[in-house]
Amino acid sequence: MSLGKNIYQLRKEKGLSQEELAYQCNVTRQTISKWEADEVMPDTSNLITLSKLFDRTIDDLINNTITSQKPDMFEKTINMIKKHWMKGGYYLCFQGGIVTLFGFVTKIILNEFFKPFDPFGTGDPFGQMKITGQNIFNIFANFILIIGIVMLIGGIILLIFDRKKQKGNKI
Repeated sequence: MSLGKNIYQLRKEKGLSQEELAYQCNVTRQTISKWEADEVMPDTSNLITLSKLFDRTIDDLINNTITSQKPDMFEKTINMIKKHWMKGGYYLCFQGGIVTLFGFVTKIILNEFFKPFDPFGTGDPFGQMKITGQNIFNIFANFILIIGIVMLIGGIILLIFDRKKQKGNKI
């Protein structure tokens, strides 16, 4: 296989677009297109960059047929998160907000539903009886509330890191 076809295959395996690969090699997208079409060859510094990026030797890139190394599920997930970082942050914030709201509503409804019956409004319907502890429904509502807050905070953290990443790319 030619160098261009090897670059194309490895770029696809990494899930990179021509623009993303061009950015990492400090060249234009058109240059990547010419490399893949075997119109021109990358210079030495770009071959070194490509070998590091694709975790292959320069000899493998130039001379050998590249055998597909399918990334495992963990690598695919990490690559997807890196590629769609901001979308994940918005999604987590949105879902976290919905789950938190659901937790609050559930807690309010369950607290109303499990109030002791007090027909005369004295505040203590059965004399000295005190209801302590939590029932299973209140524990469930608290669990939902905590999960929602954790999702919300996770989404905010992703968005903050994405903003920092975008600012770093503009410099």
